[in-house]
Amino acid sequence: MPQPLRAVPSRRLPRVHAALGYLRRRRVVGASLTMVTLRQANAQAPWPRQPIRLLVGFPPGGSSDIPARALAQAIGDTLGQPILVENRSGAGGAIAAEAVVNAPADGHVLFMLPSGILLQPMVRRGLSFDPFVDFQPVAMVAEAPPVLCVPKALGVSDVTSFVSLLRQSGDRIAYALSGPGTSSQLNFALLMRATGTKATAVGYRGDPDMLQDLLVNRVQASFLSVQTAAAHIRDGALMGLGVAGANRSSALPDVPSMAEAGLPTVAWVPWWGIAAPRGTPLAVRDRLAEAVRRAVASAAFRDRLTALGAQPWDLGPEAFASLVAAERERLAAVAEAAGLKPE
Repeated sequence: MPQPLRAVPSRRLPRVHAALGYLRRRRVVGASLTMVTLRQANAQAPWPRQPIRLLVGFPPGGSSDIPARALAQAIGDTLGQPILVENRSGAGGAIAAEAVVNAPADGHVLFMLPSGILLQPMVRRGLSFDPFVDFQPVAMVAEAPPVLCVPKALGVSDVTSFVSLLRQSGDRIAYALSGPGTSSQLNFALLMRATGTKATAVGYRGDPDMLQDLLVNRVQASFLSVQTAAAHIRDGALMGLGVAGANRSSALPDVPSMAEAGLPTVAWVPWWGIAAPRGTPLAVRDRLAEAVRRAVASAAFRDRLTALGAQPWDLGPEAFASLVAAERERLAAVAEAAGLKPE
């Protein structure tokens, strides 16, 4: 009589489960590798892939705007993409700086970094970024000493007579500044500290706005960029009393330096450079730095800046980063000497 069939446990089932587990693991690993490959491909993708935005923290025509626009075309020609200069003025450049800090770190949003932005933590409370940490320095391009200007109607022609007027007027003389930590504020603070005088500060968004009120004697003094003030000094509408620092400006050879006028400590000379958000790929940084270097080395760029009273500079990424780091201690000392505190 035939024996009944008995179920025999299949030895293939564990093998099937093992095979399915292997396939699942392979799919997971494959997906992970695909994501890594995509990230690497994105990191190595050609740059720039689109127009580049260069943010300037002051209005058109100001001391930061002119070198930015002079650079933009030359850099764009080298990189093969247009550089779009975008003015976001206000708060001493902090509005534009914050926008760059929060932008993607892919090299398509840049900042015309003014030296004054490094003073922001020393003069402004609640700052949402750290300018010494949150930017990746690319290249320093220029510096330009500002000039102390007064309207012709004020009736003074040199620093000595202006200081005498300050002493006689108490705080009735108004001076224009373009935000905390800017050269217009810092040099006037150094001037008042050195002479023991007082004046009333009036805030503006940038040099062009300050200029308009200065021309009509609505404010009586300001440190303006040479490029903003030079034409009005030459035609006699403004009196140029002294250029901050030890040296005269090539654009205003007849205006003495503040050191010549007996005030060597009134010497805050602003500079500008190109910076990107922290974390921008080094390959992008280096290509951009090379484009900037070529622009700054060109005779056209150097002649344009020199005519405006600015001095071209050529500092690459490492040297510029070292300068920015070294500025923290120096600026803290300058802010203390000027009596500036966070507000």
